[in-house]
Amino acid sequence: MAKSEQKTSSKAHRFFDSLSFAKRMESVGFTRQQAEALAEEQGNLIDERLATKDDVDKVSTEIERLRSETSTNIERLRSETKVDIELLRRDVTIRIGSMIVALGGILIAVKYFG
Repeated sequence: MAKSEQKTSSKAHRFFDSLSFAKRMESVGFTRQQAEALAEEQGNLIDERLATKDDVDKVSTEIERLRSETSTNIERLRSETKVDIELLRRDVTIRIGSMIVALGGILIAVKYFG
């Protein structure tokens, strides 16, 4: 069984006892060679598919970084939007004021010259 145990990584060894698995396969009729090959493949599958605590921690850290970055971007956009709204409000006020002055001038011109 040493051959298949050497081929599986330490990550698989933490989660999968390939020797016990191979012995169990032999006890139900698999040859030693078949049992070892199956144990090795099971270890490889576990290695490739099973997330460790470190894997989960890395993903959690990345999620938190992205959450923080997103919050920062939202706050920046919120501030920029407030500035843009204030500029638009000022521009609209100036334009409306200009129209009122122009209309007043037109009304005065019509009253006195019309």
